[in-house]
Amino acid sequence: MRRRFSLFLSVASMFLIAAPAAWAAQPAAQLATFTATPAGAAALGAAVDTLMASSVGKEFPGHLWLQVRLADGADPATHGFFSVYRDTAAREAFTKKLYATPEWKAFTDTYASNAKTVATGRMRVQARWGEAAQSDDYWEAYFVDANDAAAITGALQAYFASATGKQHPGQVWLFSASALGASPVSHIVSVGFSGEAEAEAWRDKSTGTDDWKALMAAFDKHSEYHGAIHVRDMKEWGRPASEVAGN
Repeated sequence: MRRRFSLFLSVASMFLIAAPAAWAAQPAAQLATFTATPAGAAALGAAVDTLMASSVGKEFPGHLWLQVRLADGADPATHGFFSVYRDTAAREAFTKKLYATPEWKAFTDTYASNAKTVATGRMRVQARWGEAAQSDDYWEAYFVDANDAAAITGALQAYFASATGKQHPGQVWLFSASALGASPVSHIVSVGFSGEAEAEAWRDKSTGTDDWKALMAAFDKHSEYHGAIHVRDMKEWGRPASEVAGN
């Protein structure tokens, strides 16, 4: 687990690390992965453009990413939509209104013609470190089953308060899984960078430091590793992620 999860911190430079963000209400996240050709994914992106330009789309209270998978093992998904809302109530209120509109029907017709759903999931944002910079478009997500959620949160917080963590060039999100089917995963650590080169440079700089070793020891003790995916943003819409996630 140590060797594989070490990729997390080397890739963990997607936000400028500071203190973990805190919210009065817990931000809610939603994921839908699918298979599509490059042309099909482009058609979906254009369909979202149209949807967001409509009257109901202009009321969208969250942030939405269309992402392409770069590496995900045997997972058949090629792309995914990932969205974050200020809280569950905001997501529920908007989607109830959206699903009753002709604009949503038009989008679902385009989706049905160009994509096939692989999986869906819902999560809650437990903590976030760094600045939600839109220039960060390369992400690595690490899946774990935690036996002590408070311990891994505390370990991440301690790391980003350390001499090494304070130099982290990207952003990190810690999600707790609320609906991922039969998956044993309880938490996801999602790390963003401005590109793969930045991720590699951070890996070379941080791996092997005492601060990094302490973080790895905490994750070895308090969680079981279940794999990772690498994705890149294709398009994004909505309110600034920093606003939605409480930067």
